Amino acid sequence: MYRSEAVSLGGFIQQISVCYVNRGYYFYVPGHIPEDKSPTDIDTKLIDKYRIDISKAYRSKRKKKGLSNVHYIRFKSDFFLFATTGENEIFEDEKDVICDIRKQPLVFSDYDIRLRDDKLRVSIYYPTWHKLSHYFHSIALTTTAKELEKQIYFLPFEPYKGVRSQLLTMVEELNHRRRKASMNPIRKTKAVRFKQFIYRPFDKESPVFYRNNK
Repeated sequence: MYRSEAVSLGGFIQQISVCYVNRGYYFYVPGHIPEDKSPTDIDTKLIDKYRIDISKAYRSKRKKKGLSNVHYIRFKSDFFLFATTGENEIFEDEKDVICDIRKQPLVFSDYDIRLRDDKLRVSIYYPTWHKLSHYFHSIALTTTAKELEKQIYFLPFEPYKGVRSQLLTMVEELNHRRRKASMNPIRKTKAVRFKQFIYRPFDKESPVFYRNNK
């Protein structure tokens, strides 16, 4: 049975970025299910319509024939359809809303997922990042290094390479200001998380694994 309901935001972002975008599913269609609609009914409707519940072997055969394959994933009331290059009715059905992630980044829940020069990058959405950076700069000289380390460490973002790069850059900027004020620097190893949760996106009782990105 095709599983499509992600049980956590972390698993949702991981599945989209690592398992779909990173494997050639460059086209995406965003959607939101109204409160008066049944999410599971929408799941079934879209999975059946685009023949998504097929085996890996059959997907490979379709690809060889120049046909596009489609995936579907939902988190709570939000969903995305993803498609590979090729022939598929989805390109006609959704022509007004379908996006190419190589041209238009996917933004969801303050994450920014994009593909540039065939390289996947997951980072904090810039407007959100700008607000976070402004906040930490505003308290940089009035807060202890230990408290700043704690607040940065527990920001609700998985430490993908793009996220880590943003946080490490911010810590360097904060430390530059703190050193000029003769204040203790923020320790990068205490402020920036390098161990990334590894999710089983569709398993409610799955254990959480860790991957060290250092």
